[in-house]
Amino acid sequence: MRRILAVSTLFAATLAALGGRASAAPAPLRLVNYYPANNAWTQMWTNYDHATVDADFASIGSLGANAVRIIVQPQAVGTWPTISARGEAEINDALDTAAAHNLKVQLTLFDWWSNWSDTAGSKAWVNNLVSGLNATARADVAMVDARNEIPNTSAALSWAGTVLPYIGTLFPGIPRTVSTNSAASVTAVATQLPSGALTVLDIHLYGDAQQMLNTADAAKAVANGRPIVIGEHGYSTIGESTGVDQAQVRDYQQVRRIAAYEGIPYVAPWGYSDFTASAIPAGTSDRERYFGLRRVDGTWKPAANVIKNMFSGQSSPALESCDCQFSREDVAPYSGSLGSWRVFDASAAGQAGVDRTAGVGGSPAGYLGSTGGDNYQVPALYQGFLLLGHATVTLSAKARLVNATGWTHLSVAWFDRNEGYLGTTDSTNAVNGQSAWQTLTVTATKLQGATAAQVHLKSYGNAGTVYFDDVSVALS
Repeated sequence: MRRILAVSTLFAATLAALGGRASAAPAPLRLVNYYPANNAWTQMWTNYDHATVDADFASIGSLGANAVRIIVQPQAVGTWPTISARGEAEINDALDTAAAHNLKVQLTLFDWWSNWSDTAGSKAWVNNLVSGLNATARADVAMVDARNEIPNTSAALSWAGTVLPYIGTLFPGIPRTVSTNSAASVTAVATQLPSGALTVLDIHLYGDAQQMLNTADAAKAVANGRPIVIGEHGYSTIGESTGVDQAQVRDYQQVRRIAAYEGIPYVAPWGYSDFTASAIPAGTSDRERYFGLRRVDGTWKPAANVIKNMFSGQSSPALESCDCQFSREDVAPYSGSLGSWRVFDASAAGQAGVDRTAGVGGSPAGYLGSTGGDNYQVPALYQGFLLLGHATVTLSAKARLVNATGWTHLSVAWFDRNEGYLGTTDSTNAVNGQSAWQTLTVTATKLQGATAAQVHLKSYGNAGTVYFDDVSVALS
């Protein structure tokens, strides 16, 4: 699916315990997943362009990265199990160019390949690739990923158990892995492969926050002293709006909080750039084109600053951006999202969005109007947060009611690690008939088993409109 790497701890002690030959711990990898904007996946090799790679690696370096992920599909660089002269030259050029920009390489092999029974051919292919590397290219490899997001099947794991140790003989002392994308997958890889086959656990985190946390928790449970890296994480900005960009910022901040909580130093973004329509494989969802930190016109998205801050050593944010003044939200929802804020029970929400001038002092404000609702549907603007060791959530907001009926209040809803709903803590209701701004507050202590909370700005059964501004969310 997508691809990017980013994290690494100190590998030397772990490799020594596992029979590796590292004599010194490499610097942590501040890695970015890479394909060119105009030629992704196999097209990077079939339409290889040195000038593009050179310019892109300079741009990646400007983020503060010290490593780039280069992904190789066997069918794109030769006829199995050989590497063509063209393929060999392109792979060397990509690695040499990375070295010229002071970028180490995480080299991913066997992408888009699944002939698990052909271990002999696999060894021959990787041997051909490695034997064709020049000295500079070979020295630039800092980590080897034998297979991207390996399937959780006995055939695939048996193949990995044979091929990974062989890769270790070709790249002695270099960390090696197969990347995974779920709690079940990382558990299988870590527990079913032969001892010493795998020296790093590489997890790819996508989906909602609780799923990502569960995958990271699973990796910690089976790491057995091996470093854990978050080799990919990303968020699609399809729709290309201010609010969607804000949602990507919040998403990266959220996964940074997970990484910090788990003791993982970096997150590797997927990916460097958005893609043109012709760059992606036929039949691929258009959503896949918009995961980049950079647009196809070469401008950076706001989320690039989250990555720059991370790579520069700034601490993880205490809480992801809630955009509590609604200044970076869209005026109307796109697929239920305004940006950081989403619309809950949208079918009963009537009117929901952001008014650019209706807030305190003429600032932006979120609003709900002409809402329905009942015991089962309660329209709201909401967003969720992982507790990550915190026990209390304090939510406050100002509300201004215009011709309001029904009920308007704030709520904190609690969820367990399986995303099961546990219950809700509510504020008092705003008073209908008052035109001035009213301050609502609720301080809630987590219910037993809660690992996440949602904060809701609610208004239901309201024939008028309620505006929300100056929202504050605090975890303690």
